[in-house]
Amino acid sequence: DEDYKSISDLIQPLLTEYPNHTGLRIAEAKSLVKQGKLDSALYKIKNLSQKLDEPADLLWMLGEIYFTKKQYENALIAV
Repeated sequence: DEDYKSISDLIQPLLTEYPNHTGLRIAEAKSLVKQGKLDSALYKIKNLSQKLDEPADLLWMLGEIYFTKKQYENALIAV
């Protein structure tokens, strides 16, 4: 758990400098999932997905997050 918090700490300055960097945003969301902050990760991935015209890999991540939250209908819709 501490490793994922430190990842977030490392990513934050980079996100400040490169706010539109897709890879950093995905890494941030994955870190949030690992920390159990599913709602925050869901918000970030949904916004990123909409900005990028819903690429398949982000939709898959959305589905995984919804599934983890036991929102199975939303998971099916996402993928």
